[in-house]
Amino acid sequence: PRVLRDESQIAWLIDELAREELIVEEWLPKARYRGLPYDLRVIVIHGQVQHVIGRANSSPFTNLNLDASRLPRDVIEAELGNAWPELEQLCALAANCLPGANMLG
Repeated sequence: PRVLRDESQIAWLIDELAREELIVEEWLPKARYRGLPYDLRVIVIHGQVQHVIGRANSSPFTNLNLDASRLPRDVIEAELGNAWPELEQLCALAANCLPGANMLG
């Protein structure tokens, strides 16, 4: 990632992305584990959480193929503490919003 400050560079980038039917979303800061931002990859099958992996990286991109570190499920459960059951429930609710989708990631 880099920071663009020049208006013409920013305009060029937006124009190029718009050609690809860009979607703009509000940036939400990620949770942190030992100072690194992380997110979760959760796999829900038939309404039940079956697989969870945390992905932490010093950059905003937490994809494992972009050198992010794996955080095992037990580390995530310990980090979330009492919020873990709520996370599982939220994932099940999200899966139920897509009728017929037996698998969701």
